[in-house]
Amino acid sequence: MWSRASTLVGGALLIGLGVVLLAVNTFGMRLPFEFSSIGWPVFVIAPGIALLIIGLIASGEAGIGLAVAGGIVTTVGLILAYQSATSHWTSWAYAWALIAPTSVGASMFLWGVLHRRGDKDCPGLAWGSSSSPSASRSSRAFSTWAAPVASLRSDARRCQWP
Repeated sequence: MWSRASTLVGGALLIGLGVVLLAVNTFGMRLPFEFSSIGWPVFVIAPGIALLIIGLIASGEAGIGLAVAGGIVTTVGLILAYQSATSHWTSWAYAWALIAPTSVGASMFLWGVLHRRGDKDCPGLAWGSSSSPSASRSSRAFSTWAAPVASLRSDARRCQWP
């Protein structure tokens, strides 16, 4: 679990960032970079990547929960970045399949591989390889990529495919 010192440092960094942004907004200060030049989806992608990294580092059920949440938020941010760059907002009609089955499965798979937990990487493959008629090409593409990777596991046990 998190130590008291690490939570205090993290809290102090967040408070410091808030003070700097408040000063910029209140006093009209200029930052060395322009927020509008990086695009608004970065404000969704960055917390998602942070959650994903924290989740992949943490062990136990809290780690897998954070990894899955980070994978979902990062995927939503990447979809929003694509849509913002191309103005293809109607892609939500089929992009939802990248969020729930694909990003959850990919996050579970990564967490299971990094922590050498076969009970978590195989369900991750099952999540990413939905065989329902509504499954997208992307989730099938993930399962096509993940099958050879799963066969490289150090133990001889194979994943049970649904």
